[in-house]
Amino acid sequence: MAVINTSTDAVITTIPVGTGSQPVALAYDAANNMVYAANSNASTIPVINAATNTVAANITTPDTTNDIAVVPSSNTIVAPSDDDDGMIFVNGTTNQYAGLLQNHSAFPDNAQTVAIDPNTNQVISANWYHTRTAAELGILGNPNSVGCLWTQMNVSNICVKKTIDITGGQIDGLTVDPNTGM
Repeated sequence: MAVINTSTDAVITTIPVGTGSQPVALAYDAANNMVYAANSNASTIPVINAATNTVAANITTPDTTNDIAVVPSSNTIVAPSDDDDGMIFVNGTTNQYAGLLQNHSAFPDNAQTVAIDPNTNQVISANWYHTRTAAELGILGNPNSVGCLWTQMNVSNICVKKTIDITGGQIDGLTVDPNTGM
């Protein structure tokens, strides 16, 4: 990974994140000044200390990931699991693997991307398949809220609220407008 000074457009340093690692997406956690990397080639999430530009941890996960995001209200890092039809959770306070929300029928199959609604802290995840005519979008939320469809015991602070099929067959990215929630 490279750290770039945007004022000078110069590379400050490069950070080795592990043999075989292939970081493909980053998320910054302002609560602990750490950068988390989605790793599409190894079952780890590299954690970079933004103050020192060094690897603070390499969190072992059950699967590889293609995207990553931070839920600011709970200091939780979320990353869609490539093959496990679920979401990987990391405790941002301890930088420890916290669990896998997994359900092959209630969660987007082979989820690839994730976004957080900054107003509601809902986690939204989606998948893509080049052989399907519809992709799936999964909306996760607090299990105490109305409409929880499915909850897994080891991740008690999140549940699948809704899944939506979207015609077109491929979702490569998500974002949420903080003003409208759209």
